[in-house]
Amino acid sequence: MATIVNSTSRPPGSTDGNACSISCRVERQTAPGRTRVLYSQAAGVPAGLLDSNVVLDAGDGNRAVGRCTLDLATRLGLCTFSDGTGQLAGFQARVDVSYVSGFDWDWNGTYSFDRD
Repeated sequence: MATIVNSTSRPPGSTDGNACSISCRVERQTAPGRTRVLYSQAAGVPAGLLDSNVVLDAGDGNRAVGRCTLDLATRLGLCTFSDGTGQLAGFQARVDVSYVSGFDWDWNGTYSFDRD
């Protein structure tokens, strides 16, 4: 187990193709550089929530799949990841999400690889 601590630079739920970017500290397994979080559903459906499938894309076919749910009123949420491909095969994570300011959201949680 290790800790993930990230800050996004775009609002969660952006589905405009640009996605949000995170500076990932999953050093052991991901390539250095930026990792993107791709949301499949926009915020507000259902009303007051972001409830979306997500892909953590570290590039070169290294991806993890999961789900994020954020309460837009409290600005608190949870993201979980259940598996992945490439260097993220077997990736599992549970991340608490909280609002900072502007488009910045903190991700704090733990991750593991089931192949460890």
